[in-house]
Amino acid sequence: MTQEFDLTPDARVLQMLGEINLHQWRCIAELIDNSIDGFVGAARSGVPIEHPEITITIPTSNKSDARLSIRDNGPGMAIDVLERAVRAGWSGNNPLTNLGLFGMGFNIATARLGTVTEVWTTCAGEPEWVGVRIDLEGLRASQSYKTPRQTRVKPDHSQHGTEIIITKLKPDQRAYLARSANLGTIRKNLARAYSAILRESEAGRIRLKVNGTKVEPRRHCHWDPDRSVELSDGSVVHAVERFNVALAPRRYCTHCMRALSGDDEQCPSGGPNCVIVSTERRVKGWVGLKRYLHKSDFGIDFIRNGRKIEIGSKDLFAWNNGDNAEIEYPIDDPRSRGRFVGEVHLDHCRVSYTKDRFERDDPSWDEMVRVVRGEGPLRPQAAKQSGFDSNMSPLYKLLQAFRRSSPQG
Repeated sequence: MTQEFDLTPDARVLQMLGEINLHQWRCIAELIDNSIDGFVGAARSGVPIEHPEITITIPTSNKSDARLSIRDNGPGMAIDVLERAVRAGWSGNNPLTNLGLFGMGFNIATARLGTVTEVWTTCAGEPEWVGVRIDLEGLRASQSYKTPRQTRVKPDHSQHGTEIIITKLKPDQRAYLARSANLGTIRKNLARAYSAILRESEAGRIRLKVNGTKVEPRRHCHWDPDRSVELSDGSVVHAVERFNVALAPRRYCTHCMRALSGDDEQCPSGGPNCVIVSTERRVKGWVGLKRYLHKSDFGIDFIRNGRKIEIGSKDLFAWNNGDNAEIEYPIDDPRSRGRFVGEVHLDHCRVSYTKDRFERDDPSWDEMVRVVRGEGPLRPQAAKQSGFDSNMSPLYKLLQAFRRSSPQG
C-alpha cells in the first residue's frame, strides 16, 4: 500500500491555462512586467541597469514558423531562479511593490500565444547563456515536467539580460498578430498601460520598443491645471484636481499574498511560512478635463505600481443606491459625450489574476471611492434627498464646476 499520494498536476493543466481569455497585448504586458520587475529589483539592490530597454518582436506574416520574442538588458537570472521563474505558481516578487503577482502570468501569457516557449538568461560576467525549453505538447505526451538545461555561446561576457521566445504560435493568435492594424492596437495599449513607467520609474526611464519603433507614453490631453471656476459658495475648482490621501496602515501576509481583515494579528491560514507586515497605504492621483468631448474616450485609469490595470473606467460616474446604479455623468450632453479623465494610483488593492480589473470586494476599493467621489451622489439635489451632507471630494467638485459641455453664461 502506498505511503503517500503524488499530487503533481497533469501536464494538461499548463495547456488549459492558455484557454484563459487574455487579450494579446495583455499577454505581452505580462512578460514586460517581468522585465520591469528585474530592472526595479536591480535598482533597489544598488546596482541599477544603465539605459534599461525592452525589445518586443511581433511577427508580421501568418506563417507556421512565426515567432514572438521579448528581450531585455536586465540583470538576468541565476539557474535556480530561472528554474523557479518558469514554474506555475511561483513568484519571487513582493506583490506589494512589484508588478508580478501570483506567479501565473508567465504561464498564462505564453500558453495563450503558443505551445513552445524558450527562456534564455545570462548575468554579467557569465561565459554563456542558459536556457529552458517548455514544449506543452511534449510535456503532455511524456507526462513529465522535467526538461534539460540548454546553453548557447556568449561572445561578450559583459552582456546581461533575458529573452523569451514563443514559437508554434496558435493559428488564431498568429493570424491576429500578422494584421498590421492590430500591431498599432498593441502599441497603443502598451503606451497607455505603461505611460507612468515610461515617463519615470525607480529604475530610471525604461525604453520600450515594438518591432523597432519606440513606444512613447500616451499622456492625457487635459486642460491647464491653472484654469479654474469659482462656485457660488466661494470655493475654487481647478480643471485638474489633485489628491494624495493617507489611509490607515493594513496588515498583509507576504507568503499567502492576502490582506488581513479587522484586528487579525495572524494570517488565517496559520502556515509556518506566513510573514505579516504592516503596509502604508495611499490613494493619490488626479481627475480633470480632456480638451475634447468623446462618446467613449474618457474615464478614470486605475494604476497598480505604475501599470494601468483599468483604462477609461466609467465606474466612478455611477451612483449605486443599493438597488441599481444611476449614471451621473455625462448627463448634460445631448450626445452623451464625456471629457472627465484621471489617474488613480491604488497599489494596495487586490487585482484579478489576469491583472485586468481591481477586485471590487476589497475594502480598499470602497476607501478609494470615498476619497475620489465621496459617499453620496455627485448630484447635489440627489445627495440632499438621500440624506448626505456636503461633499468635498475631487470628482464631486469637478462635476459642480464643469459638468456642462456648453455652459450657460
